[in-house]
Amino acid sequence: MNNPPRWLNEIKYLLGGDPLNKLTSELLKFNLKQILDESCFYLSAGADITPIVAFKKIIYSYILCDLYLYDSIKGIENKFNGILVKLKDRLNNQGFTEIQKIYLDDEFLGINEWRYRNGYISKMGKCEMSIWENEGNIYSIIYINHDNILTYKSLYVKNNIIPKGICEILSEGGSLIVETSNLHGGPTLTLEEINSILPEYVLGHTYSIGDIKLYEKLPINIEYFGDYGPQYGSNSAMQLHKRK
Repeated sequence: MNNPPRWLNEIKYLLGGDPLNKLTSELLKFNLKQILDESCFYLSAGADITPIVAFKKIIYSYILCDLYLYDSIKGIENKFNGILVKLKDRLNNQGFTEIQKIYLDDEFLGINEWRYRNGYISKMGKCEMSIWENEGNIYSIIYINHDNILTYKSLYVKNNIIPKGICEILSEGGSLIVETSNLHGGPTLTLEEINSILPEYVLGHTYSIGDIKLYEKLPINIEYFGDYGPQYGSNSAMQLHKRK
């Protein structure tokens, strides 16, 4: 078990007597680097809460990223809202209680648009930050509707931060390490940036990790809370590695 980061303890203090509308304004005063430090980055997250449950009391801040939102609820026109409904329902079932939520824009996050060679411009979609309570601890979840690599570069690389944990459950969702020959002018990482992807914890596949030889597999059973059963390979990804 690890202690929550200082900024989340400050939020817990604010909740002791301040109204929620003041908490909303206070959230925007926190430095983005505080939020990213010791966070878990989950690429192609869908509506999956697996890392949030697995890392409970170890990691308290989560950055969930997904571009196409395939796991949204059918019938809900706004796919982003559909994803959040499913994700929050699963968190509620695991004893998490939502305290407050706010929307973040690309300016706060420092995410710029990306122009592909064919002229297509990739822009960040919606982004919500929500604060949760579980067993007396406060958790932060930021869900970003955007490309995995663009998000990682804009958040972690730009701010010179290595996440405490990285989660990638389904290989079809892509990884942070890509072959430049397969790109069409899309975002990629430099060799130095790739080699620096060495978080303390890796949940799921290890395709995005700079040097897997630096890790050992932990004998821990992980429960999957996503939408894709064993036929999609989720069982083989239920593994946790820790940096030696």
